[in-house]
Amino acid sequence: MTTICLILNVVLISLFGSFVCASELSSDGSLRLYSYHLNEFLEIRYKDANGDWLPEAEKKLNQLLRSRADDQTIKIDRKLIAFIDHLQDHFEADTVEVISGFRSQAFNKQLKDSGRNVANESFHTKGQAMDIHLDEIQEDTLRDYALKQQKGGVGYYGNLLMVHIDTGPVRKWSGGDFKNNTAIGIFNDKHPGTARSDQLFYKSQQILHLQLNGFEQEHSLRLEVFHRGKWLTQRDLKQELGKENTHSFPISVLQEGFKKFGKFRFVLIDKNGAQQSNEFYIKRI
Repeated sequence: MTTICLILNVVLISLFGSFVCASELSSDGSLRLYSYHLNEFLEIRYKDANGDWLPEAEKKLNQLLRSRADDQTIKIDRKLIAFIDHLQDHFEADTVEVISGFRSQAFNKQLKDSGRNVANESFHTKGQAMDIHLDEIQEDTLRDYALKQQKGGVGYYGNLLMVHIDTGPVRKWSGGDFKNNTAIGIFNDKHPGTARSDQLFYKSQQILHLQLNGFEQEHSLRLEVFHRGKWLTQRDLKQELGKENTHSFPISVLQEGFKKFGKFRFVLIDKNGAQQSNEFYIKRI
């Protein structure tokens, strides 16, 4: 808060008992970020105990958030970093997934020329914008909270599972509503089998129905969770699923591991090798 704002607040509090200037949003000075396109993870403390920025840490943040097409870097707006930190803390998210950070002018033009809906003077090119995703919560929840903070622009891309956050003028827009796309994931094209959940998002009280096609009668099954840039085993289900094509799992059972909320997938292994299902999410809110 500026000195002028502090003085004005003292006067107004004495007269009317209210503030004129809003205080900064809380943030703990540390972040866990995963760059989706660069497949890089960074856990970092960027402020010391006194709230001062740590130069080397800031350089690492700038490097992670670089323009992915040409590796150009820029000094990322500190207000943006602090706001992303606040969002991670507020929603108790383990990691913030960054789909897009800084974009060089050349890369921004490349996207524009390829038909992507990007602004000529995008705040991404100024180091003032990030497109982010939190595995534990839905994009409309993130959007609604960010809008209430009035810190800049908020763009909702429900079909792309991301929210645009910038420190430009306060405004909002939508780039597509959420779609229940159960084709998201990495598939083994050499395997004859396919496995898909019936939804993309689940809550703890729901049941997941897994549809199988082309698998042998006997196979192993494990559940994996995406954690800080890596797929890890959540639990080994250790069962033969038999000849049925559809199998049901209470979400509460799938949460019996080290992580209750986030991004998950099944991995099935039979004599033809391994095949993973689509990715799906267990959302807290």
